Amino acid sequence: LGFFPDALGADERFDVIVFNDVIEHIPPIRAALQACHERLNPGGILILNLPNSRGLFYRLSKVFAALGLRGPFERMWQKDMPSPHVHYFNPANLTKLVEGMGFELRFSSELEAIMADGLYERIAYAGGSALKNRLQYLAILCALPVLKLFPSDIIVCIYRKR
Repeated sequence: LGFFPDALGADERFDVIVFNDVIEHIPPIRAALQACHERLNPGGILILNLPNSRGLFYRLSKVFAALGLRGPFERMWQKDMPSPHVHYFNPANLTKLVEGMGFELRFSSELEAIMADGLYERIAYAGGSALKNRLQYLAILCALPVLKLFPSDIIVCIYRKR
């Protein structure tokens, strides 16, 4: 019970460590990656699933912010939420960081960022009026086929400990 790596016993080692939508919330990211390297067995696997700064919604939110509409950009960073993002990565800069910590990239891909199932609940979680949430839901639902043509806002990268 507790937080990685403090909650682990001194001798605990693993074949796989997974951060599923977590690593972007950890301020001392280099310390977390170093702890992963120390806790993985030789040839161990590190899996990182996180937001993509090259994704369509992130890029659109930056354009809106430049035009003075900061709400979407702040939502991408989860400002004023219990655990805001403190980092944003894309496959290239993430891999540069992680490889510098003693890992090698084995696989990188995008995951589907938006699906109809659970979409309204995700929108409503951020607050806002019911009318605004429903309009946003309908607009995104109609746009789903087109959104699949652009880079996803979620990446997954798999690294092996060197």
